[in-house]
Amino acid sequence: MATLAELADFVQTPDYQALIKKIRTAIVIKAAAIGNLASPTTAQIDFAKSALRDPSSESQIVSNYVLAANAAATIAQIVAATDSSIQTNVNNAIDKILSL
Repeated sequence: MATLAELADFVQTPDYQALIKKIRTAIVIKAAAIGNLASPTTAQIDFAKSALRDPSSESQIVSNYVLAANAAATIAQIVAATDSSIQTNVNNAIDKILSL
């Protein structure tokens, strides 16, 4: 498990910046999936438009959620996360955020 200090330090590293790039791409993929829903909610539509316009605008809140949701992991495990795992975490984060 990463300590709070380790997580705080991690966000200042190149590895974190690489993770953010993956999270931004996963956000765009989730936004496109929302666009294909038969009956998206207003919150989903607003999110998808914002994310497709500028995925960086959504990346901070989503990345914070993903880090918090994976606080039991070590930094090495977070850095080694697969694309599939990142996409799943981003999808879950966005679904939770939109339900708040």
